[in-house]
Amino acid sequence: MRWLGRHWVAVVGILVSGLYIYLQLLQWKKHGDDFMLTAANVIVTASLWAILLVAIGRYWKSGSQPRVDRPSKDETDWKKLYDEANKDRSEAANRVLELERAIEPTLKDSDPRIEIEFRDERHRQGEDAYLTPVNRGQTPAKFVCLEPIPLREHTVSFPTFGYYLAPVRHENMRPVVSRNDGGIDKNADFLAALYSEYEHLKDPPFELIEPVIATYQDQVGNLFQTRCELVFNPSDYVDFTNFGKRHLKVIEIRNHTFKRKAAAIF
Repeated sequence: MRWLGRHWVAVVGILVSGLYIYLQLLQWKKHGDDFMLTAANVIVTASLWAILLVAIGRYWKSGSQPRVDRPSKDETDWKKLYDEANKDRSEAANRVLELERAIEPTLKDSDPRIEIEFRDERHRQGEDAYLTPVNRGQTPAKFVCLEPIPLREHTVSFPTFGYYLAPVRHENMRPVVSRNDGGIDKNADFLAALYSEYEHLKDPPFELIEPVIATYQDQVGNLFQTRCELVFNPSDYVDFTNFGKRHLKVIEIRNHTFKRKAAAIF
């Protein structure tokens, strides 16, 4: 029925032509005419319709099958490049996945381990309050970097310690305080910036806690991370600033966590 719905015009044409030939034969037979030319006409007409039927059948067959175009040379070359790129990308993704699976989140005894300490040397002329990375591991650490501490009005940043930090060795990192609005605050220092942050809190607690993050590498390039909390005591800061009480602990570093972040890629 579907085929008849698509080709009903041709079917009707065949039926009408057949009816026309039949009526002509009856008419000529009635008059007793010679049928040689009539037979030739019938044969030519039938042949024509046979050709049309074959053409319609081939058209219907080709239309019912999905079209498959043969790719050109440019399309073939492009597909080859696309497949090679996907293969390289897949191999790279598998390599990264293998490296991620190979990463052990906990540190080994043979790994470097950076701990953060606070050292207040302000009672000495020309000295300051420092955050001090200390290597408590068994192997050297390199590229020790303390991430900036973002505050409401200031940003506290630290220089990168580029060369090796041997086991048990430490390095004082002087904080660099900059204003977030781009202005210059000549009196801004590390502890003053923390106290300013504390004063801007709506319901200030007894202490101000800021996260500190350090990253570093071992000798082959594996990446490690240390996280800890910097606890600022505002009352001790005021007592130290106004009365010079050096025995007070203005800053405490606590809750160290260590993990391996990424494996070296060679």
